[in-house]
Amino acid sequence: MTSRLASFGSPLPRENGGSRCAALRALAIGVAILSLAGVANAEVLEAELRRDVRYLASDELAGRFTGSAGHWKAAQYIADRFQRLGLSAVGGDGYLQHFGFPQSVAMGDSTCLTWGDASWSQPSDVLPLGHSAAGGAEGEIVFVGYGADTLNSEKGSHEADLTGRIALVLSGAPDEPSGRATGGTGTTSRAKVAEAANQGAAAVILVRTNKDGPDDVPLPFDPTGRGGSIPAVALSRSAALECLGAEWESVFAEDPDAIAQRLGKTVGHGTIHADLREIRTETANVAGLLRGSDPDLMWEYVVVGAHYDHIGIARDGRVNNGADDNASGVSGLLALAQEFAARRDRPRRSILFIAFSGEELGLLGSRHYVANPLVPLIGTRAMINLDMVGRLRNNTVMVLGADSGSGMADLVEHAALERGIDVTFGGRAPAGSDHVPFLGSSIPSVFMFTGTHPQYHTPDDDWQLLNYTGMSQVLNMTADLLDALANADSVPTWVPPPQRGFLGVVPTQSRAVGFTIASVVADSAAAKAGLMAGDVITEFNGKPVENAAALIRALSRLSAGAEVNLVVERGEERYQCTATLGPAP
Repeated sequence: MTSRLASFGSPLPRENGGSRCAALRALAIGVAILSLAGVANAEVLEAELRRDVRYLASDELAGRFTGSAGHWKAAQYIADRFQRLGLSAVGGDGYLQHFGFPQSVAMGDSTCLTWGDASWSQPSDVLPLGHSAAGGAEGEIVFVGYGADTLNSEKGSHEADLTGRIALVLSGAPDEPSGRATGGTGTTSRAKVAEAANQGAAAVILVRTNKDGPDDVPLPFDPTGRGGSIPAVALSRSAALECLGAEWESVFAEDPDAIAQRLGKTVGHGTIHADLREIRTETANVAGLLRGSDPDLMWEYVVVGAHYDHIGIARDGRVNNGADDNASGVSGLLALAQEFAARRDRPRRSILFIAFSGEELGLLGSRHYVANPLVPLIGTRAMINLDMVGRLRNNTVMVLGADSGSGMADLVEHAALERGIDVTFGGRAPAGSDHVPFLGSSIPSVFMFTGTHPQYHTPDDDWQLLNYTGMSQVLNMTADLLDALANADSVPTWVPPPQRGFLGVVPTQSRAVGFTIASVVADSAAAKAGLMAGDVITEFNGKPVENAAALIRALSRLSAGAEVNLVVERGEERYQCTATLGPAP
């Protein structure tokens, strides 16, 4: 097949028989890799990538916040390109797949909290959280420390049954510096509310610690919260102390012993009403279909996606232009669409090129697409996601999710080898980008990513910083992978994810170095290894355990059946043991 652009042209030569070995691997999994021949200068593609990124990441588009005027300009730019390329409009409204979403929430004036005989309704005392559900709840109030989040424990930082009860939660985390109560994976108020809801809580009361809020006011209302599943309010410390008593001041001062003594205790009965109104607006995915040529395989599909939204204007008024995140991915999407649409011989399978909206707000566009597909999901054989592909360094691209399809890693390796790129493989989760909903629908999916950087989600993520030569390399590789998926007789089939591993230890609230065990789950891997309450895990697989959060993060990367090596201190004794992780409950 001929290609209009050399950037999608002949693979780079490899020494020591690399190409032959890769081809043999491809044949071994039953996939025929098609070679591409280029006829033009590679600089053409780099210039086109730079042109698209400069427009999409320009101040004119004001950061492409979902639903904004700049976002709609970007959508029109992509739709116009799809039309010029001759892609079929399958969006329902031409190339656009419209959908509504809750852009923000507005606070009403009737939020209130009753706790025993006390009641508060003034904003100086109680405010709804932006990610609260509107409405009310009633039940016993249970203190759960920093909350049931995975930074503090495998099963939560308490052992209380929250079903139908109101969780009283502290902001932040034990090892978190001041000012971080709304930042950090698992420690955000949103994460705390979500986990409480997962454990059956009826509502959440969040109180800021002294460290997080020296001024005694509730956590500020965030209008971008977009609602949640249970009512959640922020209460001032002084209001909480009215009901709890002065002895709880040490809890809000984050005395670990004071917190540990009160974990799981019922501290009264409460009624919450969160007065919120959801403000909805409209956005759209942009989709164009290149119909396949094979009479049978044309009804099978490969999806290539990239999100085109970003985070808008910064608080200081500067524009978050989002050049790498994700004008780079969109420019790559357009280049791939142009390459495959220009070929004389169309691919055997159909290819859906789609620019997703709302990724930064929680994968809104890709989730909407999977719930309302434009082509049948049952016929969708694979998905390729391009997100932040503009900062190639050390000649290495990261590919996540290749383990989701049988033989997918071999295809990726072959494409990378032929194009002279090194690959680092990552698992399929967790990674918050638009391939995730497709994985959730059992569709083999890969996420192409050149890594994060200090400019991520700042106004400094500008077009001048992108590596356009590196982008063209990544797109060469992606084109080869797409070629294989769209033309092979057979394609990778879904591989279910391995079950997450579970050690079965619950930590204390201690801030000491290591993971101090508060309790051991019966019949768990820890119990079988002889671990006991009071033991301190100081090393995990040869690395020091800095704190409970560090061990939890390490465990989250392992599957059931993994064997782990532990160094444990028990009193004055120090010993080593091995545990085989069981399946997560």
